[in-house]
Amino acid sequence: MLTDDQAGHPPRQHEGKSTVLTLGPSEIYLCDTTDVSEGEGLRIERPELPEPIAVISSEGQYFAVSDTCSHADASLAEGFVENCQVECPMHFAKFDLTTGRACSLPAIFPIKTYPIQIVDQKIHLTLSD
Repeated sequence: MLTDDQAGHPPRQHEGKSTVLTLGPSEIYLCDTTDVSEGEGLRIERPELPEPIAVISSEGQYFAVSDTCSHADASLAEGFVENCQVECPMHFAKFDLTTGRACSLPAIFPIKTYPIQIVDQKIHLTLSD
């Protein structure tokens, strides 16, 4: 059996239950779709990412957003998810998962959203240059 290097594939690194696989200079493997249940979030924190990312499943779609609430230092991956919004578990601010817009107080600033691509049930984040 060939190793990834011998087969011409990029090396894989294991981090938690996900495999890190960089497809190109701006595409980073985050997790499999099966790692994130409907209405749930998964925090991904790795050196190649600009910040901790929350991968969230809502309404049959997957979203990648900044994991840190813009109001307080709380993980949005741990928040309540409904109707393509995530609610911060600390002060209950809500954010739109498609735009990052703050939808309720106490948050007034948006969170960053990231474009993703799903290939063979693998979620990849695309970083812009």
